Amino acid sequence: MLLVALYLRRQEPRKALAAAKRLSTAAEQPAWYVLAGSAHWAAKDPMRARRAFDAALKIQPDYLPALRGLADLDIAKATLMKRSGAMRR
Repeated sequence: MLLVALYLRRQEPRKALAAAKRLSTAAEQPAWYVLAGSAHWAAKDPMRARRAFDAALKIQPDYLPALRGLADLDIAKATLMKRSGAMRR
């Protein structure tokens, strides 16, 4: 899991996703899904990121890193919608 985090810090989401897939034995850990979600988010794939964060919450409903990931996605979506609305005016 540290390798995934390292790739995310280096802004290498594709490598992070590949490393996360190799960790499939850790898939019962919410942290694995949060790392996968973070990698998808860094790769500009918010739908897959949301699914990964949701999967973490199915394992542990109060897992704060997953809740934060979803909150970050919602904030980014709201910001984007606000900006596109301002552009239309």
